Amino acid sequence: YETTSMIKTPYAIFGLGLASGCVISLVILQSGSFIDIQYFVRIFLLDLKNSKKLDKENENCLEDEANQIVLPSSIDRNLHMNNSAYIYELNFSRRKMFNSLGLWDILKSNGLNVVIQAQSIRHRRELKLFQKYTIKSKILTWDDKKCAFFLESRFVSDKDGFI
Repeated sequence: YETTSMIKTPYAIFGLGLASGCVISLVILQSGSFIDIQYFVRIFLLDLKNSKKLDKENENCLEDEANQIVLPSSIDRNLHMNNSAYIYELNFSRRKMFNSLGLWDILKSNGLNVVIQAQSIRHRRELKLFQKYTIKSKILTWDDKKCAFFLESRFVSDKDGFI
């Protein structure tokens, strides 16, 4: 009769050796190169904030503002905000708007999600590195039959108020 005993390390508990654990750790650390971790962290933080109730009496209740700054991760070789960063930032401003107006809770409770069907952008002036700006968003109207919102968002320079 022979017995063996095995000491279970954290890696052994999961059936992993030390080398496998190191490889998995490196993959997780490198995931930022193919998974935009910043995006998910920002969405998570936006969703943590308390939402307000929709005030139908206030005519400005369908408007929201998001203050931003042009970060090095959003610039191109000319040191101004690249085209894709505008769309990227619009995603956050919409999410913030829906959260702050209480619409996100209404959508989630009805099993709905937001899908962008069409988007048109007109560039009028560049936003430079570390320039502060505000995204002013407004729900123009909605269609009850299609369950669709029609939004307008404007990038406004904090320096001179130019859109």
